[in-house]
Amino acid sequence: MESLAVQRQIRENASYLQDYFADMSSWEKSMAKKEQQLQGSKRSAAPVRRAVAMSVRGSDGSVSIQHPLNATIDTPTKPTKAPSHHVYDKGYKKWDSFDVDAALKEVDTPSVTPHQDEEDPEEAPPARPTSTRPKKAVTVTPKKPSPPPVNVPRDLLEKEDGNMHFKQGEFAAAVNCYSRSLSYNPRNPIVLSNRAMAHLKLQQFGKAEADCTAALAVDGGHVKSLVRRASARNALGKHHAAFADLESALKLDSTSKATIATQLKSTRLEYLLRLRPANVPKLFKDSIDADLLSELLEALLGFSADRVDFALEFMAALTRVPRFAMVSMFITAKEKEQVVAFAAGHIRRDEIVAAFT
Repeated sequence: MESLAVQRQIRENASYLQDYFADMSSWEKSMAKKEQQLQGSKRSAAPVRRAVAMSVRGSDGSVSIQHPLNATIDTPTKPTKAPSHHVYDKGYKKWDSFDVDAALKEVDTPSVTPHQDEEDPEEAPPARPTSTRPKKAVTVTPKKPSPPPVNVPRDLLEKEDGNMHFKQGEFAAAVNCYSRSLSYNPRNPIVLSNRAMAHLKLQQFGKAEADCTAALAVDGGHVKSLVRRASARNALGKHHAAFADLESALKLDSTSKATIATQLKSTRLEYLLRLRPANVPKLFKDSIDADLLSELLEALLGFSADRVDFALEFMAALTRVPRFAMVSMFITAKEKEQVVAFAAGHIRRDEIVAAFT
C-alpha cells in the first residue's frame, strides 16, 4: 500500500510541475514578444541641423553660418543585443524529457545496501514518510459572550463581607461591615441580628441586646434574635427577661427545641448561682408554684459535681417555703427518686429525703 501511495504522489508531483513550467514558458515567450514589438515601434529621432541659414543685410543671398548651439556630438550607438533565452528554458526541456514510468520503477525496486540488517545505535532512525491524507479542518466554535455582571445592592455586599470576616474570627471587622450595610438599609433584621452576634463574641452585651431588640421590632418572630438577646441579657444579669426570650423562642421554633432548651437550662443555672439559698424562703413568701418547683429541681439536678453542695442547700431551702408539703404532692415519683439519689452522702440527705418523700 505504501508503494502505491508513493507512485501516486510521484505522478501527481510530476504532472503538477510540468503544468507549472509550461505556463511559465508560455508567459516568458509572450513577454519577450511584446518587448520586441515595443522596440521595433520606436522611431529614430530626427537629425539635428548643423547649420542655420541667416540673411545678411547688403548681400544678395543668404550665408550659412555654423551656430555653436546647434552643433551636436556624434555618439556611437551600441548595437542592441537580442534577448537571450531565460535560464528557465533549460528546466523546461529537462522536464519535457523526464520519464515518469522509469522513476516509478525505481521506487518499486528498493536498493539493497550491504549490512542492511545491522542496526547502528548511534544512527538516527529513518524519517517517517509523511501521510498524504488531507488534514481535517478544525472548526473553532466562537465563545459565548459572558453574561453582564449583576448589580448587587451595596447593603448585601457589605453583609457578605461581614459574614466572611465573622467566619474568619475577625469580629471587629464584621461589626464594621454590618454597620455599613445598615447605613444603606437600617431595617434589615438579619443584619441587625448578625451584628448582635458579633457583639456577643466581643463581650459587648449591651450593644448585642440593643441590636436584637431593634431586629425584633422589625420582625417579632425572628427566633435567632430572641435567643441571642437572651444570651446578652443573661450575661447582663437580666435572667427573668432572658427566660422570657427563651420561652418565646421555644414556642416559635420547635425544630430548634433541643438547642434552645439547653440554653434555657444553662440560663437557669446561671440565675440560681446568683441567688443565696438563705433568701429563697423570702422570695416565695406565700407558696411556690408546682411547675416552677419542677423546673427548679430540674435545673438543680443538672449542676456539676463541684456545685452539688450549693444545689443541695438550695433544695433544703425550698423545703422551708410555706405550703411546700402540699406542693410537693404534685412532684412525680421519678423526680423524687432523682432528688434522693442526688442527695446521697450529703449531710442534709435526711432532711431532703424526709421533705420529698
